Amino acid sequence: MLSDRCVLTGDQAFAYAAVDAGVRLATGYPGSPSAGTFEALLKMPEAQHLHLSWAINECIACEIAFGASIAGQRALLCVKSVGMNIALDPLMTMVLTGCNAGFVILLGDDPGGWASQNEQDTRIVAALDDTLLAAFRWSEQYHMPIIVRETRALALSEGPVVRRDPEPTAPPAYRREPERWISLPANVVRNHRRLHDKLDAIEAAFENCLCNRMEGRGSVGLVACGTAYAKLRQALGSDVLSRFRVLKLSTFHPLPRDIIKRFLCAVEAVLVFEENEPYVEERLGRLAHMTGRSTPILGRETGHLPYGGELDPSVIFAAIRALDVDGRSGAIGHVPLVVSAIAGGQGRSMPSQKPLCSDCPYLPLFETLLAMLESTGGREGAIIVGEPGCMVRAQLPPLELLDVKYSLGSSLGLAVGLAAAHPTQKVIAFTGDSSFLHHGWGGLTEAVRQRSNLLAIVLDNATTALSGGQPHAGTPYDARGEALPALDLERLARALGAETARAIDPFDRGALWAALDAALQSDGLDVIVARHPCPRLNCLPIAGQ
Repeated sequence: MLSDRCVLTGDQAFAYAAVDAGVRLATGYPGSPSAGTFEALLKMPEAQHLHLSWAINECIACEIAFGASIAGQRALLCVKSVGMNIALDPLMTMVLTGCNAGFVILLGDDPGGWASQNEQDTRIVAALDDTLLAAFRWSEQYHMPIIVRETRALALSEGPVVRRDPEPTAPPAYRREPERWISLPANVVRNHRRLHDKLDAIEAAFENCLCNRMEGRGSVGLVACGTAYAKLRQALGSDVLSRFRVLKLSTFHPLPRDIIKRFLCAVEAVLVFEENEPYVEERLGRLAHMTGRSTPILGRETGHLPYGGELDPSVIFAAIRALDVDGRSGAIGHVPLVVSAIAGGQGRSMPSQKPLCSDCPYLPLFETLLAMLESTGGREGAIIVGEPGCMVRAQLPPLELLDVKYSLGSSLGLAVGLAAAHPTQKVIAFTGDSSFLHHGWGGLTEAVRQRSNLLAIVLDNATTALSGGQPHAGTPYDARGEALPALDLERLARALGAETARAIDPFDRGALWAALDAALQSDGLDVIVARHPCPRLNCLPIAGQ
């Protein structure tokens, strides 16, 4: 029996649950949160038999995991919020055909934007928030991909966990069913109707799920969505919380409407606590209207909670104190100020707010480039484009490197458009090695085809450094550290049509100066691969060295 009581982080708990659920394949693309579960699996002796690999991007990872599900193996996909956007293309068809063996997506949303370019709320796409064990059972019962939503606070928080014996699982084996596994215009409408039948059945199951329940007493209702429940208990304490009628809500699509209707009938007003957007708040308002209830639904749309940021204690206290039932201030009584720290909240620096390491190989590159621009007319003659990765740390003073920065792999595509619109300005696009392989190579292809006047600089340290040092297709080893052939990014750039592509070591000042000088004097497309291992994460040779 694996019943030992142990303290685990949220990431570790998800990893143990994946093993206990009988997962055979896990994949994804590095990002915070969600990468922690994959990393925890790599360290577990019980997971040594699993197929674990980081994919080139989230779309490919989604396809790999779904292929395993079709073949009869339970599969786990680990992606973060903005990565889910990349995976949507195949996923939108997968929900119509349905899966075979359990297929669960561990989706890391990032309230507060700690490690993301936005604080997107992926429940708006469709999500469930429950344990992985239940998610795999539901996935196979209803032949549906199931999304388990985690947040940074949940991933980092620690708590006691009692492990159980792994479930004896017998996922359905692969069967040749062309009508099921081939999505065509002829069966799209039929599959769409079946999808809604499945959602109705899932909603009925959620009504009796223990993760959706009412507790407490009082005329004022609090809806605690997902991890908000733990934050409320931690901030207010069980004594204060028991003076409210609380609906602990853990499943969001489809919503369990019957239990919500019973809850609305039992309270005078409702305050909805949820991370990010007023997703549940809006749907509760609709349900109240449909059932003829005049129960006030309070939250972000009424100003009781702010848009943006995490639910920290100060936000929770302010929302509780602002409650005014039927115009009677203080109808809920005095709420004591409890000083409480919530995991992932106060006193932590975002990764992008930390300076570059003093021995970072990119520092001489950034400093030399900026010095050369200043000596030839100043920054105004160039537009510097970047993207997520260590380069964003160079946005801090004194460098303040970038003029434009959006999502992963986007710098080269943006640079092509900027170069077309501003032909007299030199456009310089920085891309990381992992993001270049993620999909930046498509932007370089367009730069070649459109004869863009731009300088593309690939920062090649053979790892995804800012996400924790995970390998990618340009790393000479896999997620377990075993040797693999690595792509040479200089040769790849040439294969895409970039004739002027060269690799330099940024610590070689002479070669660095010569390469930058030639590129800045050029009127066409130049590619520089700045190649040096990350001194913090990688001491192995990289492709091309």
